[in-house]
Amino acid sequence: QQLCLQDYVMFFLTLFIGDRKSETYGLQWSDISLEQGYIDIIHSLDENGNLQPTKEGKQTRFKITHKLVLLLRVWKTKQCQQLTATGINLTPQQFVFTYTNARGQVNQPVNPFYLNNRLKTIRSGTLS
Repeated sequence: QQLCLQDYVMFFLTLFIGDRKSETYGLQWSDISLEQGYIDIIHSLDENGNLQPTKEGKQTRFKITHKLVLLLRVWKTKQCQQLTATGINLTPQQFVFTYTNARGQVNQPVNPFYLNNRLKTIRSGTLS
């Protein structure tokens, strides 16, 4: 099976900018300028799903490549379609990466182990 688009974009973004996973998890669409091609890392997501300042309390702006801009545009469009289908409107405060938890609750912030768990499924060959 193939990696889903959200996971592909999350892996690509995390590897490209080299941030902490918690900072990727905490990204909101308001932190990204697709028009000007940059991402501002200004917060992270803690283990309870709450936004916190970054570990060192600093804000960092990353210039992103055209390919990453295109990937993020495609993901934003798909995410908007998925959320709209469940009655949720995408806002600037929308987390870039979310999931549906085991209780069926949609649009939940990813948990601290999300990328690690996805990497394990890739290694074991059991992507879902």
